[in-house]
Amino acid sequence: MGDKQLYLAIQEAKKHNLDFEFIAILKSEARRRVEFHKKKGGFENLEITLLKKVL
Repeated sequence: MGDKQLYLAIQEAKKHNLDFEFIAILKSEARRRVEFHKKKGGFENLEITLLKKVL
């Protein structure tokens, strides 16, 4: 699953009030990707910006 798909999955999960643990797992993955991007040192792309919005 790409970064944008992960963002969309979190948005859909919130919209449909899915299980809190499921949303937490998705957010955990998003947080991991944002941290990895920070360590890599590249400039922030749209997908990373979107993931930061849902955290």
